[in-house]
Amino acid sequence: MCTVTSVNYAKTLWLSKMSCNDVVNKVIIQLGIDKAISAYIYTYELDTSRLAGLSIKEFTVADREWVLFVLGNRANSDKMHNYDVVIGPTANDDTRTALRVYSIGEYGELGSDDALDILIRRLKAFNLPDQVYFGNNKAASLLILKGDVIAL
Repeated sequence: MCTVTSVNYAKTLWLSKMSCNDVVNKVIIQLGIDKAISAYIYTYELDTSRLAGLSIKEFTVADREWVLFVLGNRANSDKMHNYDVVIGPTANDDTRTALRVYSIGEYGELGSDDALDILIRRLKAFNLPDQVYFGNNKAASLLILKGDVIAL
């Protein structure tokens, strides 16, 4: 898994199975950083024996419930849920344009079945990899650093 903490999500930890080199290169381009920066890959194992007692939400597919969850969280700067862990398809920079186009009503009336269906179809075209959101220290404490830290 590759971890990247972006400026927008500095209070949380997002893990994804995306190619670490791809993620690092996107962040470098996005932030306009000189490619000579230091970047590292961390590998974690999840201690599943300690999941009891955590509030966990899992989205198995990019469906209506998932897209409404993503849109709600992107529309508000405050956290819109009380989950310790959220597992589901990645809503990343690749999906940003489709989400924006939906948000300005180009797919139809916001919240309408037709507009949401178009948005979901467009997002599924990205073959979204899963990611895991760890929203607090209790959740992040389940991660065990494994192996060597790899410098890119």
